[in-house]
Amino acid sequence: MTEVHRYKVVKMLSEGGNRISYDPHGPEVVVAEALDAALAREAVLQQRLATAEHQREQLAQAIADATHKAGIVAAGAALDGPTLLMVLSDLAECHLATQQRLSEADQRIAELRHVGLELSGTMAEYRQMPCKSLQDRMFATYDRYVKRLNPAL
Repeated sequence: MTEVHRYKVVKMLSEGGNRISYDPHGPEVVVAEALDAALAREAVLQQRLATAEHQREQLAQAIADATHKAGIVAAGAALDGPTLLMVLSDLAECHLATQQRLSEADQRIAELRHVGLELSGTMAEYRQMPCKSLQDRMFATYDRYVKRLNPAL
């Protein structure tokens, strides 16, 4: 960024046309166009700063709202910059943990579907078997599936 050049006055003319001399020098002066350009740049930068601050506040509020919905912070909690970064990290960890639990649940659902299909096929076989053998096979199949679904038993 260029600065406004300041000049030390040695001699000046007054409005009345008189010469004014300074020893060794007088006040500082600047060229009007350079000052106007510097003031215009400052106004643009002030506007950009205000916009950035507004966007930062919106982002901070969005993070606070999301972490409140996730149960990480209480509603209306005052969050400064470092705290926002910390709760944002916590929010990411919650997301990863939720994804892991969903993956495990999907895997369990797939296992249960497979067991259900096997049971359905087994029941179709039982319909065509004599009654005495049906009871024995049903209990054996039940025991086998219980062990598959709950290995701790």
